[in-house]
Amino acid sequence: MTNTKPSIREIQPFAHLPSLCISLGSTSRQSRNDLASVIYTEVNQIILSVGCSIQQTISSYFDGFHGWLPIVRPRHFVEAMPINIGCPDPEVSLLLMTMCLIVVEPKVCELEPSLLLDSLYISVQGLFTYVQRHHCISLCLLQAVILITAFEYAVGRLEEARITIGVYARISALIGVNKETSVFELYQQNHDQASMTAEKWNVWWGVLVMER
Repeated sequence: MTNTKPSIREIQPFAHLPSLCISLGSTSRQSRNDLASVIYTEVNQIILSVGCSIQQTISSYFDGFHGWLPIVRPRHFVEAMPINIGCPDPEVSLLLMTMCLIVVEPKVCELEPSLLLDSLYISVQGLFTYVQRHHCISLCLLQAVILITAFEYAVGRLEEARITIGVYARISALIGVNKETSVFELYQQNHDQASMTAEKWNVWWGVLVMER
């Protein structure tokens, strides 16, 4: 029997999330876990459909694009990605999918390159819209939006990029990545706190780079 790779045309990414959200409700912790699992499963399927795996996506991102715009700390991201038990939060799944959007190589997929990138971009935008509306604003969400902007600039979607810049400017203000931390305050922090502060600095630098 021949195994056929799923086509992105055959996937309706996140089409059932609204009805699923209503049926599960929004107050139960178990419900939120179920929804996170659905999102992660679909993200995984979409990544597989474009000829990648989750591990390949992560490795390609940190070995390549990360060197140009180091806004995601590898250790923090890996810690947010459960390997054997559970599933990541929806905003982590979104960040993973934006990494795929950045590193995917259209030539390894059966689809036309432009169709592949457009389909993946639409899927990312759909998931971003959902996560932004239904989950907490977080540093991870901001990192994903910066990567979306980088992609939009790279493929010439300049109007979309300007709109996205406005979105992450608001997110930046909400989570306070632009707040200054003195050297003295930094030395008072433990290792994990200092690492998170450094990541926020890098993210704020990424915001400034994209705005220029």
